[in-house]
Amino acid sequence: MSTRKSLPPNPDLRLFRNRVQALVNDQESKGDGAALSVADARNLVAREYGFDDWDALRTAVEPATTYIVRAEAHKAALPPDHEFFNPRRSSLAAHHTPSTKKPPRGRRWPTKARS
Repeated sequence: MSTRKSLPPNPDLRLFRNRVQALVNDQESKGDGAALSVADARNLVAREYGFDDWDALRTAVEPATTYIVRAEAHKAALPPDHEFFNPRRSSLAAHHTPSTKKPPRGRRWPTKARS
């Protein structure tokens, strides 16, 4: 009977991904014909730590606040005049000009190309 491992302090998802890769590589190196998929290895690692599946482990290790912290760090690395902060100055805005033309009187713009 296997015992449940406890999560290390300050767990990092890379640690678990490395464990998954090690399991897959070990299975391939045995060469007995039985292949272990990455999805199966992920679920195996998750069960080692007492979670139902990989998604539950990932959610516990990397909560949504982690993504917010990463986004803020990325935002801080950008120069203040970057288009992220001023979308009107973005490269897309430079190429887009709203149409001021109106269709001729009594007509509508064609909706599809005529053949």
